[in-house]
Amino acid sequence: MSDDYDQRIRRSLQGARIGLDTFNRPDAGHAGFVGGFFTKLLNEGKLQVKETPCLFCEDCGVYLFEAYVGGTCPTCLEGTRGNICEVCGHPNDPVGLIEPRCTVSAEHRLARKPAPGLFLPLENFRADFERYYARTDVVWRTHLMEFVRQMLSKPLPDFRLTYPTRWGIPVDIPGLGGQKYNAWGEMLPGLLNSFALAQKAGGDSGEFQYNPPPPDTELVQFFGYDNSFFFAFVHLGLLFAAGPRCVLPKALISNEFYELENLKFSTSLKHAIWVGDFLERYNPDAVRLYLSATNPELQRTNYVEAEMRTWLQDKLLQPWERIRQAGPGSFDEAAARRRFQGYAARLETYYGVRFFSLRQAARVVVQALNWLARAEAAPTPALLAALAAFSAPLMPQFASDLARSLGLAEVPRWSELESVNAVMPATLPALSMELRTE
Repeated sequence: MSDDYDQRIRRSLQGARIGLDTFNRPDAGHAGFVGGFFTKLLNEGKLQVKETPCLFCEDCGVYLFEAYVGGTCPTCLEGTRGNICEVCGHPNDPVGLIEPRCTVSAEHRLARKPAPGLFLPLENFRADFERYYARTDVVWRTHLMEFVRQMLSKPLPDFRLTYPTRWGIPVDIPGLGGQKYNAWGEMLPGLLNSFALAQKAGGDSGEFQYNPPPPDTELVQFFGYDNSFFFAFVHLGLLFAAGPRCVLPKALISNEFYELENLKFSTSLKHAIWVGDFLERYNPDAVRLYLSATNPELQRTNYVEAEMRTWLQDKLLQPWERIRQAGPGSFDEAAARRRFQGYAARLETYYGVRFFSLRQAARVVVQALNWLARAEAAPTPALLAALAAFSAPLMPQFASDLARSLGLAEVPRWSELESVNAVMPATLPALSMELRTE
């Protein structure tokens, strides 16, 4: 199963034209790095081993946490699963859920049963959290900061890093035999290991041996709002515990839910879109532009396939076809230059970290495309080269094809737009998002 999903994920990323510096699996080397990271922090007194009550299903014979347990969130009173509420983002202890139930069957008998575990005492790092979130050079979105203020208004919980369960990386700590690392805690050292592997262009770390990154390294983390607690507190707390050699996030960029026909995406309920199948039906660049333009940066947004088709026809395909069919004629170079300098300035803002916004970047690209389409003459090669540079982060294949049609070896860099030397193209690339025949 692991091999199968590994290949599926790689094919999906490739089909969506998403490039990664490293794609490592939780092999022995990864497990050794993760285990060594936590053992080191425990030996330094940053973590604690203690016993706490846990929920136990008498019928399944397993401890209940995360997806194994459901109930009502004690913070927002919405339905939730264990350990984190996807609605309000607040953590919970499964034993504190209102009307908890086993998700295998609500009829199963539940009991409280003590179990030891490895814990990260977040309250011990309160001063570090308060200093970090008082900084003005770190980027975050409004909803996240509301959540952070709510969390810091009360004592921070101890986060359980291990559970007695069958799934996950084994824990090699005395007194915790048979336990596995919590996936959300494991993610942080996993990311450190991935970064180390990317620096070395592959290899097997085998154990925790963290070398500080270059001085100019910046860490930018993207995540869904429902995972805010893990990124804003658990991961940050582990970085505080690991010491000054670790780079703290320059930005914590959260997104809200992107719904499918006004319902939450759910693989278990088969209410989902499978990337591999989807990208066989639609042009990946067109999909990337639409998802960028409608992504839920500050509030929930909704995907409806018919709306995507209409939007792409109006905003992308028809304007691009008019550009491809435009004949020779006079073009106001001075006006075009001023306008495209304005587009470039806005894109520098929205592609940058501080005001990062795919929605606004997509809007600027569409604006430039439609302005060129309304002109009575074919755009000059210089303007088309600028369009390639503008659209490359959102539509990489389109930008690459456009650059080649202009006689350029690759998409011009931002700094090269003033001096780009392009030749008039014979033909411009086609861009299609037609559905296959059912």
